[in-house]
Amino acid sequence: MTNPASLLRADHNAKHRGRDLEQAGFIEALSIFDIYRVLGGGEVRHGRGRAFWRNGSGFNVALNAAKGVWYDFVTNEGGGILRLVEVALGCDRKAAFQWLADFAGVPFRHLTAKEQHDYARRRNAAKAEAAALVAWREQMIDALVAHRDLAFELYHVKRRAILRGDYETETEFAEILDECEAMEAQYQLDDQGLDFWRNTSWDHVLLMFRQRRQVA
Repeated sequence: MTNPASLLRADHNAKHRGRDLEQAGFIEALSIFDIYRVLGGGEVRHGRGRAFWRNGSGFNVALNAAKGVWYDFVTNEGGGILRLVEVALGCDRKAAFQWLADFAGVPFRHLTAKEQHDYARRRNAAKAEAAALVAWREQMIDALVAHRDLAFELYHVKRRAILRGDYETETEFAEILDECEAMEAQYQLDDQGLDFWRNTSWDHVLLMFRQRRQVA
């Protein structure tokens, strides 16, 4: 015969699991790259970072933004955002969930109808801003790449002209040399700009994005 207390306990646990699943939806909106950096991760190269929680020195942790997952090729361990928090902080699943809820500003309890509405509104606004932010960053990078490639091409045009002796006077030579050096300085400057946009933190990019929108 089934114990009534067991049925009540099972029903209670099922309700709590349902609430956890309902609340866990906010995790899907988080960026695993942002969580990795906030937890203490440093530079990410081509989707790879260091296992800072075990003092790893190599870029052995793969991060997949589209799927929100990670994998450590040294320890053969991986998972989603929640598991990343567990491993990085050395905590259990509940503590990791609480940490993520605090990070995202989501109450760790059942939300009222009004709270759900307000959260959905804020989440939609955040998603729209995030999409615009990513698009703006990509536009800045694309523009710099195009400008850098043009400067690099012109640099080699002027350099070849010097090597071929395509000048008749010292004045012409000096002009071509100046143009060559100017193009070299320009593409090197653009390279520095690309390094900045590709490696700077999303917090910094977001700050610049919002400042730009205020000015506009």
